[in-house]
Amino acid sequence: MGRALYSASTVAYAAGDPDAAYRLVLGALRVIPSAEQPHQFFSALRDSVLYLAELGELGLALRMVRELAPWRETIEGETARLRWDWICGRVFSRCGAWEQAQELFERVCRGFAAQGLHYDAALVAFDICWAYAEKGRWAKVCELAVAMNDTFCSLAIPREAAAAFSLFLQAASNFRVGWPVLHEVQSVLAPLRRERGF
Repeated sequence: MGRALYSASTVAYAAGDPDAAYRLVLGALRVIPSAEQPHQFFSALRDSVLYLAELGELGLALRMVRELAPWRETIEGETARLRWDWICGRVFSRCGAWEQAQELFERVCRGFAAQGLHYDAALVAFDICWAYAEKGRWAKVCELAVAMNDTFCSLAIPREAAAAFSLFLQAASNFRVGWPVLHEVQSVLAPLRRERGF
């Protein structure tokens, strides 16, 4: 029952319904035995934090990030730990804590790249660009965009993502990146990220 509810929550989120996803994951958390299935239980907790952030419940999401921090080292697998860090970074960024968010995003980006997860690393690199933009460091945004180009050229990525990053790179190459371009890229990437659980 718990696994089915959890799976249903991820499907709802990928479909763009974080409210339904949150209700379903809460149901999963009520029935997944934390002692017997700690990995599944933490995965559900992790996703509940993401859904809260997507729903704008930032105070609660931030509190959960802080309360769950001691659990990080108990998470099985480096990839799972990096995914938790990515969600924490997303929460910090939504709360305007850009320094903390950037530190986490950079750690996650390096970690994903080291594991050969280059698509995920490039998605996180866009989060880093956003953090720099929030601090007004547009030259750094352009520098990162150009650096991301080689990665995206070598990947079999969805056509929409390729087009979005092509626009991003073109603007960056001409040092004309601004909020309209970032928002356009973000709108294209949002459903693709949801499909990957972010």
